[in-house]
Amino acid sequence: MCCTTRVELRRIRLPRGRSRGNVAGRRAPRFGEPSTIREATTQSGSLVTLRAMRRAVLYMWMSAAAAGCSEDVASRTFTDAVQVSAGVRHTCARRASGDVACWGFNLYGQLGDGASMHEGCIGGFECSPMPVAVAGLTDSDDVSSGGEHACAHRRSGEVVCWGDNSLGQAGDGITSRSSCPDGPCAFMPVGVSGLSDAVTVSAGFVHSCALRASGGVACWGSNMSGQLGGAPATVSTCVTSGTPTACSATPVTVVDLADAIAVAAGGHTCALRATGEVVCWGSNDCGQLGDGTLIEGRRPVTVPGLNQVVQVSTGTSHTCARRASGEVLCWGRDDGGELGDGLATHTACRACACSPTPVLVSGLTDAIDISANGVHTCALRASGEVVCWGGNASGQLGDGVATHEACPGEDCSRLPVAVSGLEDAVQISSGMQHTCARRASGAVVCWGDNSAGALGTNATLSVCRSGDVDFDCSRMPVAVAAPP
Repeated sequence: MCCTTRVELRRIRLPRGRSRGNVAGRRAPRFGEPSTIREATTQSGSLVTLRAMRRAVLYMWMSAAAAGCSEDVASRTFTDAVQVSAGVRHTCARRASGDVACWGFNLYGQLGDGASMHEGCIGGFECSPMPVAVAGLTDSDDVSSGGEHACAHRRSGEVVCWGDNSLGQAGDGITSRSSCPDGPCAFMPVGVSGLSDAVTVSAGFVHSCALRASGGVACWGSNMSGQLGGAPATVSTCVTSGTPTACSATPVTVVDLADAIAVAAGGHTCALRATGEVVCWGSNDCGQLGDGTLIEGRRPVTVPGLNQVVQVSTGTSHTCARRASGEVLCWGRDDGGELGDGLATHTACRACACSPTPVLVSGLTDAIDISANGVHTCALRASGEVVCWGGNASGQLGDGVATHEACPGEDCSRLPVAVSGLEDAVQISSGMQHTCARRASGAVVCWGDNSAGALGTNATLSVCRSGDVDFDCSRMPVAVAAPP
């Protein structure tokens, strides 16, 4: 029989963007709210630090496994992944069978297994550092992890979503399911209303979009910045944390767009047209729409001078596109080197350094996959190697280096750097502060912030520091454990 020791937080303040649970009777901060973690107390009243807590939990976990309480999962890794998608604080992978497994933060049900409590994360935080199976999903052919939710496309053309639904991100028209700290959520997949002809799906931070077989695009969730694409400014009103926000809990059709072949939802939304052109809509405070202005776009606007594009990817406030030639261009925010051109002298936008038009990523001519998120971007090269650029406070660049150059508030690299020891990647996905790659073998590796278990391993990792706060991370790829 296994014995457990409960660790209770005495003071909770987590690093920005790293909240992990509703503990000590307080609502967990949502993504972007300031917080830190400093210390906790055990049931006996003993004070422990974050580093000690991490070691203690790992020791208890390993001891339990040695005693026969659980299988030694550390020695088993993924072997059948066909897609990986990294979100803000969680990650999901699609298996060859059509099953989906997720791991990481789960306060809003973003792991999709129907459980509201897991074990293995320190201090009572609601997360699973090991993959768990998404309930009832066995026929997926696309998966996308967003802010605090995730979505999957089924072979039937239907789309299902799970996790945070406070702004209608689940798309089922019902915003009163399970109660989470900030409003409705879904701990298991629910069907997106009226959508039966989808081809792919993309989960953004607080909205989602699907490409339809007709070439049209439908979006649902928050419309605060016009990211639903031509819907009225207020389709309806959702209330999250007491704040009314424009939203739609069911899909709305993006206007002026009938020939899309791909869609990417992040902090804003972009689509690739059959002509090889890119259109974007939504927030534009840092020029992330790429049209040379800082004007918010509630209808798609064309990125001028950009053609022969075969892939587009959206981050928090920047966007990147891959050309058929293997070149990559980025635009938008550049405070943390997100644009990858090596320059620190871009235009001063309203609240950031930026380029409102595309710039060429330096030295990259053979990219076959790209992924932007948070304040960094990664590219897969034809050789199987991966390069990343931008913010590196959590080790999300993966090169094992803690100090590149000083960007405002964090370490960053304004030029692409090679991810350490990764030469056989076939797909990549950037999360908010972590990154994952799928290897040719079907294995998955991740690196960066692991404070909520987003790297999918219970192995001993490193300690990163944000301000005066330590948190779990890995600056180099680590293998994700095998799902159940």
